[in-house]
Amino acid sequence: MVWTSVTPAGHAILLALAEIVQKAETSVKVFVSSRDESDIVCHLGLTPNVVIRPGDNNTDIKRFVLHQVEQAIAEKRLLKGNVSDRLKEQITTSLITRSHGM
Repeated sequence: MVWTSVTPAGHAILLALAEIVQKAETSVKVFVSSRDESDIVCHLGLTPNVVIRPGDNNTDIKRFVLHQVEQAIAEKRLLKGNVSDRLKEQITTSLITRSHGM
């Protein structure tokens, strides 16, 4: 028995996409977003891929978290605005670290 993470419906979609691309007379552009599962990679392995790893957007996540925490403090939505610099650092560090790039 072969275990796969792709559902029967997902498998059908991958096969249909492959057929569309194969039979198309002009360029076909399809965006597929997925985890790096071996069965999905197998189906899409011959197509161009853009891989985004969790660490690729750390700068954006850090910027977003810092802005949101600052704004929450300024608007007194976070502990009624009574947040020390040390606590703010702990909060932002925890949020950034635990986001795991998402």
